[in-house]
Amino acid sequence: MNIVMRNGKARMTIDKTMQLVDGVASYNDSVDLEAIPEIEYVKVSELARAIAVLNTSGAPIKIWGFDLDSYFRRTGKQRAHCWMSGFVHSDSYGYDPRIQLGQREAPVLCGRQSCFIVWAVRRELARLDTAYPSLEEPVLAWLKQRREAAVAAGADAGDAYRWAVLC
Repeated sequence: MNIVMRNGKARMTIDKTMQLVDGVASYNDSVDLEAIPEIEYVKVSELARAIAVLNTSGAPIKIWGFDLDSYFRRTGKQRAHCWMSGFVHSDSYGYDPRIQLGQREAPVLCGRQSCFIVWAVRRELARLDTAYPSLEEPVLAWLKQRREAAVAAGADAGDAYRWAVLC
């Protein structure tokens, strides 16, 4: 937290764009987003297309999701950045090692964790599909048709998931 003077009154803020000391860049100005790989997020149109493609299998389609409570407050940060989240008490110093609302890199870091969660869920679903394959004839025929379409398009084995739901 920062203490700033606004309209003659001291206020607590977590505004990370604020320059607190002359000659020292603000927290957000010191974060190099170019050094963090960009994330391609799933668009609603891609989700809708995947649902439409899966719907052609004839099997029931159920969409699900989950929300993580206070996600950004449970996310740590690089040790090299912890010094930028220091604060002063009347009798000591401290720092907050967690991501704080208002940090420039917070959406990217939390997004990368979201990507990991998606990867883990997809891996588990693939494991379950292998361990307990469908016995439904329409679904098996649909999967065969999707594999044949992928091969005809020149896709490799790594594209199997994408072809199953997006193409």
